[in-house]
Amino acid sequence: MEKDNSRNRMFCLKNVNYFNENKKFKNGDVYISSGHISKIKDAEKSTDEGYIPIDASGKYAQPGYINAHLHPSKELYMGLSLYDPISNVLDAVHKNNISESNESQYHASVSSLHKQILNGVTGVGIFTSRPSVDAEAALNIGIRANIQYAVNDTWVGKESIPVIQEQNDIIENFSRIYQKYTSELISVSPATASEISCSDNLLKLLNKLAKDHDSFFSMHINEGKHQSDQCFEYFNKSGLERLESLGILDSHVNLIHCCHINNEDVNIINRNPTANIIHCPISNSFVGAGTLPTYRIRNNIALGTDAAMVNPSNSINSDALFALYHHGDDGFDKKLSSENLIDMVTINGAKCLGMTKSGYIREGFSADILLYNNNDHLKFDESISDINKFIINMINKKPEHVFVQGKHLVDNFKLA
Repeated sequence: MEKDNSRNRMFCLKNVNYFNENKKFKNGDVYISSGHISKIKDAEKSTDEGYIPIDASGKYAQPGYINAHLHPSKELYMGLSLYDPISNVLDAVHKNNISESNESQYHASVSSLHKQILNGVTGVGIFTSRPSVDAEAALNIGIRANIQYAVNDTWVGKESIPVIQEQNDIIENFSRIYQKYTSELISVSPATASEISCSDNLLKLLNKLAKDHDSFFSMHINEGKHQSDQCFEYFNKSGLERLESLGILDSHVNLIHCCHINNEDVNIINRNPTANIIHCPISNSFVGAGTLPTYRIRNNIALGTDAAMVNPSNSINSDALFALYHHGDDGFDKKLSSENLIDMVTINGAKCLGMTKSGYIREGFSADILLYNNNDHLKFDESISDINKFIINMINKKPEHVFVQGKHLVDNFKLA
């Protein structure tokens, strides 16, 4: 393909089968200018003046995938175990985090983000207590990233204690990171580790910071019986009850996991349908935390891989496959629909991360695009539905080309 790799270049994917908002592949010409999709036209022989034509005949274009929850530096611990209780995992994370250097975390994050890009992830939610390290790694790769700066002001768990900060320091540090890294590709939002790492005052502060910055705050919540019980023992409320009682279970919160929930928890979530949920099915199974009952939830649900230490594949493609077949293992009425699965890894993830111009191949949206080759041994039979083609591409193939905001990051299956 054309080697000019500037985000400002003007080019056109000619005669490509692009996946549109109606979940149909349509043949056409996709024009890209200054990193955005400037226009989409029916396929024609000529190319508009000023655009470099790129022949994409026979290829399938899909919107880039969104991995809404990732701890990239934990690539360091991939393979230490194949399953482990959440308490053991948290204890190891908090102990090891102190001894890890910024350099080792940076290189682990770069390695993890390289893998994400090669699998077709163009946008990622990075949950981190070292925001500068992970922001620099994302900038190095060129991936679109939301840096979720995780802070804690208490710890009521029985595991090793994470880093604790005073609220004035939290405000000052968040402001510094926000001002330094906010750009077209990088956004910064507040976060806290979980319902057992934050006081009510910190939760209200994080909600205020999110609203002040037209953003959201993220937190792990109801990640297994052990975590939920510890929260209830100390606060006499579940994590979800705490958020609802404080009036902050709204569109400015991302609830990560929610996999150990009872009927009242489900009712709370459904009473607050603007709150976003990030589902991490392989990670939840790895630590024996439970299963998010997606069929009972009305909220926006995205998909995340979590971390390599609790998800050895650390691949959104694998999580998509697991989500599709793990749910409804004893009844098809509990299964995710194919349409919902596609939304979870595209537009729903973009919504969770505030990536308002990602998730669709649509005029005016960012050119975060994957190209799949259909001229190999996995060539599609014409009887296969377009939705099934999308999912088979996602779970069974690697993208031949990956563009993030028009920049060519993967060329012929290799990092450009």
